[in-house]
Amino acid sequence: MVLAAIGAACAVAALVVTFFVVRHRSPKLRAQRLERMCIQGPAAMRTAKFEKCVQIYTRALKLASGARLAAIHRQIGICRQFQCRFDDALASYAESGRLADQCGDKRGKAHALGNIGWVWQQRGVHAKALAFYERAIEIYKELGNRQGEATARTNIGMIRQAEGDHEGALNCLREALDVFAGIGAKMEQAGTLSEIAGVHLDQGEPELALEYLQKALLLARESCDRQGEVAVLGRMANVHARTGHLALARAQYDELLKVHREMGDPGGEARDRMGLGDVLVRKGDYESAAGYLTQALKVFLTLGIADGPRKCLTGLRMCLTVMGVKEFSAVCENAKLEPRTVTELLKVLELRITAPTVR
Repeated sequence: MVLAAIGAACAVAALVVTFFVVRHRSPKLRAQRLERMCIQGPAAMRTAKFEKCVQIYTRALKLASGARLAAIHRQIGICRQFQCRFDDALASYAESGRLADQCGDKRGKAHALGNIGWVWQQRGVHAKALAFYERAIEIYKELGNRQGEATARTNIGMIRQAEGDHEGALNCLREALDVFAGIGAKMEQAGTLSEIAGVHLDQGEPELALEYLQKALLLARESCDRQGEVAVLGRMANVHARTGHLALARAQYDELLKVHREMGDPGGEARDRMGLGDVLVRKGDYESAAGYLTQALKVFLTLGIADGPRKCLTGLRMCLTVMGVKEFSAVCENAKLEPRTVTELLKVLELRITAPTVR
């Protein structure tokens, strides 16, 4: 009886193993699993659960092929980019482009080129970013893909803005916005409206900037784009800081810092600390401001986000002027900045302090 029981148990186990092998190899079941994952992945991304999204797509890689496989690599790259893991993002985008080329997927190739451009843009290598955007635009035009072309135009507009060409930036952004509005792409409209608001803020038009941001916030929420919503709220906090509503701005940055920490977005956390530092400089609390700004600077330098350090310098210069070298250096040490970095930072800031003002 014992032998019979063992034999029966082995038979059941064999049936279970056979079931799972067949289930794993069944093309129909594999396709169903892949479709489920390709629904779960975007849902996780919309709520900014990037690590969960990567886990889902990594499993999906084993089930996909051709253009679908290229697209999944690109989605992993997008998640890594939001996490500021730029080298990982570039590797995923390059693989996506290679696979798209391999299977003749021109649309996928253009998407990968645009994404690579975005990484170089965040790293501040604008010439390289523009070259990738132009290559992507050529393919989008060939395909008649107006949304893809508009996305590249939006990014080019952001480069123009970073270079101080406000009119060129607005031309690119408005052109893109018209396309997105025409096809009903709410998430893309929100992002572009937010960028237009940034241009108007830099032009000294905060009221107009807030009008655009209110429209952007509504669209981001309608499209359930959590990442986009948070980005708009961060820009609103910046407007409030610049217009003297310091208590409101500080409360917004404090809340955003918690949200970015939950998202696992170190770049977002650094931007929030930079915003808090700016608010505290305006309030005259230079020691606290220097703490936030040096923490932000360290993260920006570590992640390789190009425009972050530049945006920290104005507030840090004010802190150094008021605090003096000794106290300022102590704050830098508390932020665990490398001694060589502190030395270089002091040189840059002291140069800015002693440079003649151009009128």
